[in-house]
Amino acid sequence: MGIPHLISTLEPYVEHMALTDVDVVVDGPGLAHHILHVCRVNGVDHPSYQLLGKTAVAWLDRLAAQNAVMIYFDGYLPKSKLPVRMQRAVKSTTQLASFCGSNRRGCPRCHIIAPAKAVSIDAFKTGRPETRPLEAPSFLVPAVIEALRRSQKYNPTVQVVPAEADGYCAKAAVEHGGVVITSDSDLLVHDLGSGGVALLRNIYQDDAGAVRAAVYFPRAIFRTLGLSNAADICRFAYERSCSAHTTTPMLIQACSEPVKDEKGYEEFCVQYQEEERAEIPTLSTGQSLALDGLDPRWSELLLQISQPRPPAGAVTVFRMFLPVLIDSSEKGTAWENSRYIRQLAYSLARHMLPGTNGAVHEYRRVQTIDQGGRQVIMLPQSSVHAELRDVADTLEQLSRLLSGKRDALYWLLAYIVLDIRGSAADARSLFVVDMLQQKKWPGETAENIPWAFVHFVAHMQAIYYSLRMLTQLIHASMADARRAAGSSFAKLAQTLEKLPLLEESPDARTVSMLLRNAPVGKIDEILTHFVELPKPSPAVQKSAKRAKKSVSNGSVSKRPMKSAAASNMFGLLPME
Repeated sequence: MGIPHLISTLEPYVEHMALTDVDVVVDGPGLAHHILHVCRVNGVDHPSYQLLGKTAVAWLDRLAAQNAVMIYFDGYLPKSKLPVRMQRAVKSTTQLASFCGSNRRGCPRCHIIAPAKAVSIDAFKTGRPETRPLEAPSFLVPAVIEALRRSQKYNPTVQVVPAEADGYCAKAAVEHGGVVITSDSDLLVHDLGSGGVALLRNIYQDDAGAVRAAVYFPRAIFRTLGLSNAADICRFAYERSCSAHTTTPMLIQACSEPVKDEKGYEEFCVQYQEEERAEIPTLSTGQSLALDGLDPRWSELLLQISQPRPPAGAVTVFRMFLPVLIDSSEKGTAWENSRYIRQLAYSLARHMLPGTNGAVHEYRRVQTIDQGGRQVIMLPQSSVHAELRDVADTLEQLSRLLSGKRDALYWLLAYIVLDIRGSAADARSLFVVDMLQQKKWPGETAENIPWAFVHFVAHMQAIYYSLRMLTQLIHASMADARRAAGSSFAKLAQTLEKLPLLEESPDARTVSMLLRNAPVGKIDEILTHFVELPKPSPAVQKSAKRAKKSVSNGSVSKRPMKSAAASNMFGLLPME
């Protein structure tokens, strides 16, 4: 999060320099959020994952004269950073609920749908977004990682690490020199050797088109201030954190005096001197778990699960912070119906990896900083085999019904079927079925997107990401997954091999287009093989026709429609 006012205090000592022939180390999460900011400054409030990835690569290409030594991404959450994570989760939940409450007629299009036409992005444009942004796209950081991994140039430089990225960036700066590119002023307190720090917001293009940056060289700066060693640097930063408005001479004077709060000072320094890192587990094949194929949040959980056995009597809680989905706060979280797929992934991981037993606690909508999360119990291996077989059979049956195709419509139907099964298994109302019966899909000119449809898309995204977690786990160790998954492993692995990339994952535009353009009756025909659909009443059929007509004109009828699903809740159980 950075130390307030540390940057402004040290700004008089900054060096403005061209980043020419300078080795750079990049803080990956900072880069991802900066790329989002760049897109928004260029007028794209909700960029697609494709645009985010393309912009990230283009931004790094502008530093072509430099050698990007490494791009590090967090793969583990230290216990000391849990309170900060909880605070941010509460803030996201509160902001999204407030936004929904302030926009009851629907979500403004710019906050949920990327522009249809190609957008030209000025990578170094400065300023602020024209509108107040909503949440970041749910899978922002994984999308940037995915794009960099698909780049021949940057793939070798990307690394998900078993700690926070800061420590790895600092170590690389010590070993290679050069400049750490980050958004976090905390890097100034780490031992960087002769290396420097450039904040992402202070990297710019001069009149000649050269990329320049305001670079802080902590060792040289603090030597100028009369503070020559790492302990002095940490002390200066600590004093600044205690008093935001004290002058620099007064801070230097305080550094020469005894510390007033020894315990507080020790706790402050330890986060920069003794970084908490997780042990990377060894699989039965003798190889270490490869974090580079995992999304950061998934990596966090797998490292928790696989750590050595805790002290006797300690309560084992594994925390999974699911990405924030843009959904309707007036409905239950869109993550719930896909919980059974993640339970399968968690349980499969438990049988693949060393470590101790315990339940996973999922954090979706976090209301308070002391919230305990939604508990997900690990399945025994026999249940893992049965659940995995069911998912594999469902996806295979769907493929047969579509003549073997695994195109965009296949995957959308797969998300729908798996969502319906998740809600029916827990006897919840079938929201997705209800939406499909109404057939109200927003067109390209709709200014506001109904929250019901936004929520529907979030359900699809939740299923997709849960399958992505399962896919990444299988790829982490095919041999261990095959051993733990049972006889249906090959069938499921073959299908998930074709799971779309994030840039092809469900979003509001593609979901609406697929549903509007699907052959009449095709979706219902397919779904009847998996679930007993209610027959819509004549009134509903008429209303659906009106909705289809209005959608073709680019708008959605605002008249409420009676739920067909609600009229026959007992007729919607899965057919065996």
